[in-house]
Amino acid sequence: MSTFEPAPPRAVTARGIARVAVAPDVVELRLGVAATRPTAAAAQADAAAAMTSVLAALRAAGVADRDLRTEGLALQPVMDYRNDGPPRLRGYELRNGVVARLRALVRLPAAIDGAIEAGATSLDGVRFDVEDRGAAMAAARDAAVADALASAGALARAAGAALGQVLAIAEVD
Repeated sequence: MSTFEPAPPRAVTARGIARVAVAPDVVELRLGVAATRPTAAAAQADAAAAMTSVLAALRAAGVADRDLRTEGLALQPVMDYRNDGPPRLRGYELRNGVVARLRALVRLPAAIDGAIEAGATSLDGVRFDVEDRGAAMAAARDAAVADALASAGALARAAGAALGQVLAIAEVD
């Protein structure tokens, strides 16, 4: 009695890599306002007034209301630690952050300058981005598949074989 074992499948596995360079068309600014005052209410009031001015400056630089969002609000006591006695409450610090998405990159310097002049106490980050990544992602996928097919073809030729149909594709970020 003989058993039949099928021949192992012949397969070539290759990875395709592609990069597509795209010029940014939007930028996100992370700005903050901080106010330290003797009372929590005073810190909140002064930080709110400063943030109102910062938001007005950002709008004047072309940031639409839909592109503004609060990011972070923190209130904490400010203590005075002395060697000759117990800690003493010195006041309260309120920090408020905002993220502004600017769709006209040419207005970036005016947005930063205006926000700082209006009362922003920190510039916590500038991040350039692309609004619509669809076309760039499609081009990168096409190039990655072409790269994988070229690598697989080279491997198959080196082994004295020819490529058949593609059996599987996996996309990994």
